[in-house]
Amino acid sequence: TGYVIGFSPLMVEYKFVQPNAQIIPYVFTGAGFAYTDWNEKSFQREIATNFEFLLHAGAGVEFYKTKHGALSLNYRYFHISNAGIKFPNIGINANVVALGYSFF
Repeated sequence: TGYVIGFSPLMVEYKFVQPNAQIIPYVFTGAGFAYTDWNEKSFQREIATNFEFLLHAGAGVEFYKTKHGALSLNYRYFHISNAGIKFPNIGINANVVALGYSFF
């Protein structure tokens, strides 16, 4: 168990929008930073600091079936490491699939 508190202020997203389309694919990438307690727990061999950097990239699709919302499904490759500030710095990678609904 542990925690990660992160913030990704650098985000870029591109939606492949077509007129009257109900299905819209998109790609995204981003970078940010995080604070963890992982170096104090079971990840001491991988990460030596509490301050970490985040990188993530992925793709997804939004389904616009109503005028008031959209269902989205996306995949994201997620990397967290301290960028060589202190060693060890093997980093941790994750594959994340998310399902969501946007109201508008």
